[in-house]
Amino acid sequence: SNVDHPPPNEKTFRKWSKMMINHLRDLKEKVIIWENRKIGDKGDDCLACDDTFDAPFQQIKIPHPDEPGKMIPNKSLSSFKFKGKPGLRYEVACALATSNIVHISGPFFPGDWNDIQIFHHELKHKLEPGARMEADKIYIADAPKYIKYVGALALDKNEEDMQKRVEGRHETINKKFKCFGCVREKYRGRMRSPEEKVEEHQSMFFSVAVITQVAMEMGYTQLYDLNEYT
Repeated sequence: SNVDHPPPNEKTFRKWSKMMINHLRDLKEKVIIWENRKIGDKGDDCLACDDTFDAPFQQIKIPHPDEPGKMIPNKSLSSFKFKGKPGLRYEVACALATSNIVHISGPFFPGDWNDIQIFHHELKHKLEPGARMEADKIYIADAPKYIKYVGALALDKNEEDMQKRVEGRHETINKKFKCFGCVREKYRGRMRSPEEKVEEHQSMFFSVAVITQVAMEMGYTQLYDLNEYT
């Protein structure tokens, strides 16, 4: 038909976009697969790298503990990455041998959950006996048993340079996520309860991770190789 159709109104757009986001979110378990860290394994004890990603979020006020009727900012949302401004924190692990995101979890409130606590919450328990993960200095308390970090081991210069490459490679994942405004910019979630806002943000973040992973599987903007990693 040659009949021009008017553009959808905001309500219709939000309805269908939310439906698409939820469908993408539901693909998480089929696309973000922990066992994929073993693809291309050469016998290393480290098969993946772990880090967190903070996304800006709208401040949610809570009742003052001592003054009834007064509302105060929720410090649990405070993120040091945003100089104390509110955010939500997610955990992201990617394989070292391939361009695979192998684990995502969250959101966590940054003021209540630091990176080590998040690692202990789930991912640490996924590691097989003797296995470790690459991570930055924030995780040094778990090195060298669970985390491989240059500051906790007598590594040579080549190993130190490799660790910097691993950390930079993981940062590339964060940059890919930030291509999406829904996790790069402050989420507001109009006309929704605080719980609904957090849940909706999780759906959007998981959708972004799914899209990013599928794009890499299709050969778009893959992570750089670490073939010489040992």
